Amino acid sequence: MPVDAERVLSKLNISLRTPTPPSSRPSSRSSQFTPKTPRTVIQLQKQASILKDLLKQRSNSPPSPSKTMLDQIIKGHYIALHNTTLLAQENANLRASNEKIVKKRTRSTKQIPCEEGLTTEEGLQLAQQPEQPAEEN
Repeated sequence: MPVDAERVLSKLNISLRTPTPPSSRPSSRSSQFTPKTPRTVIQLQKQASILKDLLKQRSNSPPSPSKTMLDQIIKGHYIALHNTTLLAQENANLRASNEKIVKKRTRSTKQIPCEEGLTTEEGLQLAQQPEQPAEEN
């Protein structure tokens, strides 16, 4: 059975449209920018590059003192984030070390006084008794 081309084409829903031109802004990331306090170096890098791009778009003039000041603020923030990371790691190490010392101090140093050998049951009974000062000889 031959296919009727006119009939097939009439059933298709074809709508011609012109593609929308790209936005007039060269950077679409700037429209997605929501200012938040950067907590990591990566977040700081992203925000700094977005901010620099925005400033570059708005003024095509040579670098100004405000750009230099912005660079110094960003550099200071980098240093602060790195110091915070290093101090947090050092703090975690000190806490772990302190925990080991506390566990070591609380470990029992109880000694069972006995001149001749003990049976297992006698040793267990002596170990379970409340702490008593060792007798001095």
